[in-house]
Amino acid sequence: DCSSLNKVMEYSWLKNNNMRLIIITPILALDKSFPKTAVSVANNLSDNDLWLICLDSASLLEEDDIKNFLRDTLKSNQYRVIKKSKQPYAGNARNSGLDYLEKEKFPFILSFLDADDFIKHNYSQEIKKYFKNNKSGVFSFSYERHKKGKVYHVVHPLKKELYDDFKYFYNTAPLSTAVMINDKKVLSAARFGKRKRANDQKYFLDIVKYFGYVHYQSVSIAIYNIKSGSLSNIKYKM
Repeated sequence: DCSSLNKVMEYSWLKNNNMRLIIITPILALDKSFPKTAVSVANNLSDNDLWLICLDSASLLEEDDIKNFLRDTLKSNQYRVIKKSKQPYAGNARNSGLDYLEKEKFPFILSFLDADDFIKHNYSQEIKKYFKNNKSGVFSFSYERHKKGKVYHVVHPLKKELYDDFKYFYNTAPLSTAVMINDKKVLSAARFGKRKRANDQKYFLDIVKYFGYVHYQSVSIAIYNIKSGSLSNIKYKM
């Protein structure tokens, strides 16, 4: 029927188009969750996409440690290991990846994933599908929070929301947020703070402020894995 034909045509376009997705991941150590993270990324990347793995300055890992670990999971052209940032913490590691992207060819879609979180099989497909008809802007998708054996569904209503309407009341995460980077000006707006934590909120607010709005999507594409001892379990005053 027409519905099935449209899905086939859409899948064909997504598979063969030149739209590029770049995912940035900061890493401190090879956590036991990382193999699952790597597989989830490998299942989403096309030959045109790229995974940037950015070493935290406090990490004892070297570039070869990551490359040896990923040898049987990803093609060598699908990922890059970025040398240690000059300052510690995940925000600075992510910024080192953003610095690297200044020499990449525009445009591309940018997203972020922590080394102990996972993306679903539909991650790349859903992100590229929405940017097919939107050549700029921010999309924030629904996601799951996994904590102490329980699953919490964070579901966004399908809508476009202005920055001024939500800047103090929102619930999102960088792992489910994608941005179209058309030039260096947009890239410069996508920066993280230098403090130990709560940099995610600053990044999201800054990039949405740049565009003036965010497109919320109800489809779930990622899993936010909150472990015991994680900084995400500790209350933080902004």
